[in-house]
Amino acid sequence: MIRIDRQLDPLPLYRGRKLARGQKVVAIGSPLGMFNSVSDGIISGFREIDSVDMIQFTAPISHGSSGGALLNMQGEVIGISTAGIDEGQNLNLAVSYEDIRLFVRGFTGMR
Repeated sequence: MIRIDRQLDPLPLYRGRKLARGQKVVAIGSPLGMFNSVSDGIISGFREIDSVDMIQFTAPISHGSSGGALLNMQGEVIGISTAGIDEGQNLNLAVSYEDIRLFVRGFTGMR
């Protein structure tokens, strides 16, 4: 967590049912310092990597996009971009909203 000197509202964290393959998503990141770059794609799968639930998605991201939000079409955070697989095309991974909720709860008491 970081503290800033401005009053900003956080993006809402998804609280719905399970996500679905084929669902449209938007990735926001700052690849190579290009602040708030946006791309769109779909959820292409769900993976468990090192006991962490990951969302596989096709929205193009580049180096520097890690830590950016993965949003559903309602503007809710469903994941945090963490990795892209260079050997493939648009093989990208995000930590799932379920794990984000657990992490945030540990810092803020959010439910």
